[in-house]
Amino acid sequence: MHIPSGDDDLFVNAHATKYNTEIRLHPDSHVWSEPNKTWRGYLRQKKRHFGAGKLYKSKHKFILSLQIVFQFLFYGFFAACMFFSREAQYVALGILALSIIIRCFIYPKLLKRLNYGDLRWWFPILDILLFVFLTLNGFLALFGKKKVNWK
Repeated sequence: MHIPSGDDDLFVNAHATKYNTEIRLHPDSHVWSEPNKTWRGYLRQKKRHFGAGKLYKSKHKFILSLQIVFQFLFYGFFAACMFFSREAQYVALGILALSIIIRCFIYPKLLKRLNYGDLRWWFPILDILLFVFLTLNGFLALFGKKKVNWK
């Protein structure tokens, strides 16, 4: 294909339907690949993934974008409220606490099923770090060097 990465994702995105695709969480269905050993290599890989994402079906791009937008609004609202009245701070902290409590019932079970049970109580920190990473990597992908090649 004409892209440096993501041909497998794009194939599934183009051809998967509810009739020919099934989600499997069994350990035998997991596909593992050797992780990058350096931050530079990891960031290069993620930049390639962003490039492949531009070719997803429109509805899937919309859903993925919506997730980032809501996460941005959520953390933006929280940060903004910290600069307002004490009542606004309490509202923001309450919403953050409620969000964490709800996810405490969802994420640990999901992470255990995906064999990442040891991460189950780290998700509040990891969620913030993922948001920061996606935001920064998105800006780098938009404004950085356009051409990404395989090694």
